[in-house]
Amino acid sequence: MVADTCLSWPSAQYGAAVLLTTPRSHLLNLINSYTAATSEATAPHPGGPPFHLYVLNPLSPSVGGNAHATSELEFMDAHSFKNGQEKVLVTRWTLLRSTAAAYRTSYNYTFGNAAQRALTCSLSSIRSGDQLIAPLTDTTQSPARMQVTAFTTLPTVLTYNFMGAFPLLLDTFQQYNTSTKIVQPKAINYLAGLLQ
Repeated sequence: MVADTCLSWPSAQYGAAVLLTTPRSHLLNLINSYTAATSEATAPHPGGPPFHLYVLNPLSPSVGGNAHATSELEFMDAHSFKNGQEKVLVTRWTLLRSTAAAYRTSYNYTFGNAAQRALTCSLSSIRSGDQLIAPLTDTTQSPARMQVTAFTTLPTVLTYNFMGAFPLLLDTFQQYNTSTKIVQPKAINYLAGLLQ
């Protein structure tokens, strides 16, 4: 799971992934069309249903919109999903580049625009061919101007001289943004059809 809102798992060529769900979670319903899930274990949860541990074997990807949103992501498909009482538009993307994990570095993708509640997915590493699931909760807005933005957050050390004599080091972050690109019309038409 990524940032408690997005899901990422390896492509079929890399093997299975493991998913731990909280009690009353709807995540398994969300991913059943993308993976073959096998329940491996449960852990008790006092006062409620147990936690569940699943092994996810990715299914071969279906052909979707096949439109590039950025040089880093490729749109695959989307479908409606009911997360409890809330209607969600689930979009699936393929990662097109690879980056290794690095100290306090995150690779981020933001889905949405000013009229929609934007969703940001943060990953600690990226592998080409892996899939990213982004559930968009605001399905009332037209996706005709949905944007996908990619940016990387990197650690930065700032140096100040305190009282002109004592060096003071501050460990912080610097955000580097790529240019915002609007999803290509083929993917937009596909998403718009799902919302009607």
